[in-house]
Amino acid sequence: MEFFQSRTGVVVNEDVWKKFGPYSCTLNIDEVDDIETTWAELATKIDVPVDELKTSIQTVKEMFIVLDHTRTVLITISDGSLPSNVGGGGNVRNILRRAFAIMKQRGWWDAMDGMNGFIEIFEQHKADLEGIYGKFPEYKSFR
Repeated sequence: MEFFQSRTGVVVNEDVWKKFGPYSCTLNIDEVDDIETTWAELATKIDVPVDELKTSIQTVKEMFIVLDHTRTVLITISDGSLPSNVGGGGNVRNILRRAFAIMKQRGWWDAMDGMNGFIEIFEQHKADLEGIYGKFPEYKSFR
């Protein structure tokens, strides 16, 4: 997360997150009748403008999506799968496409120097996970 923030310039609004934490379960889209009303009620409870609340939460949510998706792809490819048009490889491809789409939509792709920065995310995951899985073998797919 720190690496991603430093490369993209994203600043997490810690104040909003501290206030939001105890109420995070109220945003379960499957359990509320009107998500916009829920956002407004939550904003009132924590005394933050609704637009600021949404922006703060959505930005971090999308950072976690990108980081989770890239970690998933790292493990999947390390286990022998590759992106393709069919089966499990199709899932890998779709996961990558979603990460690319979020990064491009947010301007993070350009902030990270495109594919070079994207590959750096995988290298960070490898370093972070080495204590759990040991040293990852080198794959040309990540270079």
